[in-house]
Amino acid sequence: PASAVGSSVVTGGSVVRTREGQWRMYFSDMGSSPLPRSVFSASSSDLLSWSLDAGVRIGTGATLSGSAEHPCAITNSDGSVSIFYMRNLTSPPPNGLFLATSADGLTFSSETAIDITPKGNDPDVVSLGGGSLRMYYNWGDDNGGTIYSARRTGARFSQTFMPARTSTPPLAPLAPMPTAPLPVGPLI
Repeated sequence: PASAVGSSVVTGGSVVRTREGQWRMYFSDMGSSPLPRSVFSASSSDLLSWSLDAGVRIGTGATLSGSAEHPCAITNSDGSVSIFYMRNLTSPPPNGLFLATSADGLTFSSETAIDITPKGNDPDVVSLGGGSLRMYYNWGDDNGGTIYSARRTGARFSQTFMPARTSTPPLAPLAPMPTAPLPVGPLI
C-alpha cells in the first residue's frame, strides 16, 4: 500500500528483471501534498508477492536527492538499470525528464537531464536493440495534453532525445455500434 512509503498515492509501477533473476518494480509517491517526490522499489520472485526494498532510490534520503516521479525503468545489456523520470516544474531547476543509471538497481548516483522540448512527463521507454531507444512521454495540464515520441540511437545515454513528432490531430468520435435484437430460444 502507498502508506508503506508514507504516501496516500503511488504511481508509475515499472518492472524490470534483475541480474539475479528476480523482478524489481520502481514507483513514486504522489498525492496532494507538496513536493518533493521520491522513487522507491519493491522486489519479487514471482511477480505476485512483493517486498518493499529498504531505502529510497531517488529523492529525499537517497544519493540523488532531487524530486522524481512517474519512473520508467529498463534493464541495460550489461545488467544495470536505467530509470527515466520527471522532475516537477516546481522543484529546484533544472526540471523536466531525467535519466539515472545504477549498477545494482538500488543506488543511483548520477543523473542526466534529457534535453527535449516540451519538457515532458510520464516517460515510457522501449529498447529497440543496439542501444537505440524509443521514448513516449506527455505534456499538458488538467485540460488536455499531447503524447510525444522521441528516439535515441547509439549506446550512450548522454545523447539527446530528439522529438520524432510534435503533435497529432485529435481522434474523431466513434459512431455507436449498431444493435441487433438478441436471439430467442435455448442457448447452446
